[in-house]
Amino acid sequence: MPVFKPEYQPREAGLTQSFAILGEDIHGNVVATQAARFFDWSETTLKAEVESMRMLYDEKRLPAHASAEVTANHAGRITGRVVYSGSTWFNPEYRKRQLSAILPRISRCLALTKWNVDTTISFMDWRIVEKGVAASYGYDNLEASVTLRNVVDPEFVAAIGWITRDELLQDAEWFLRQLPDQASGRC
Repeated sequence: MPVFKPEYQPREAGLTQSFAILGEDIHGNVVATQAARFFDWSETTLKAEVESMRMLYDEKRLPAHASAEVTANHAGRITGRVVYSGSTWFNPEYRKRQLSAILPRISRCLALTKWNVDTTISFMDWRIVEKGVAASYGYDNLEASVTLRNVVDPEFVAAIGWITRDELLQDAEWFLRQLPDQASGRC
């Protein structure tokens, strides 16, 4: 489930601050999505930006009764050049084909080359964390939680996942070494 539903009109990002990756089947049908948004939080933190709702909305578009609470301790230490990478979706017919391991890594590497990021973050529904999907995305750092009220649903409680630049590079190198094994079904 994407974190942000279109009807809530999240902050508009210019083309220089965001991108989306759409995976299509041979008929041109979209079967996978991944999006990223760059933030320069040199003088603020993830916690401050989420709780103020600046990460999600311009003040004039803030939905009535919307609020956010961040209880993850590490969120107060995430600062600098940050990318939110998420809104991941896979058509059910294309799940369990390793797309959840590939697409988030492509997105993070593209964001790194575009914006020289310090940290990449994502908000993930606890159900996908419990199923091991967050781990397949490559997020080893997970913490409870961010709670969005009247934004996605009446209440959306998510894990915060993050990966630093150094961890991202190590993960990409590890993943690329695994590709020959994955292609032969040994991974």
